[in-house]
Amino acid sequence: MADGSEAPDGLMDGYATICTPSQDAVLHEEIAAMEAAFAELPDDYQEVITLSRLIGFSHAEIAEKMDKTPGNVRVLSHRAIARLASILAE
Repeated sequence: MADGSEAPDGLMDGYATICTPSQDAVLHEEIAAMEAAFAELPDDYQEVITLSRLIGFSHAEIAEKMDKTPGNVRVLSHRAIARLASILAE
């Protein structure tokens, strides 16, 4: 999706049942902005956000996967989210 392709059809079909055409257009823009901002992040920021926010791993699980301490993962996660928010605000 970061390459400009569309979201999976099932996802958009679900949104279409609850959105007006204008809301749907805004949704597409917001998804594209989020994907573009995410693509600007360093790889370790992308990984920690994916593992924590999308997959739902605990800090301990992420620490094991990324060969870091849970404390380092917490700091990395906070920095990654802050950087993502900063990019989106620009």
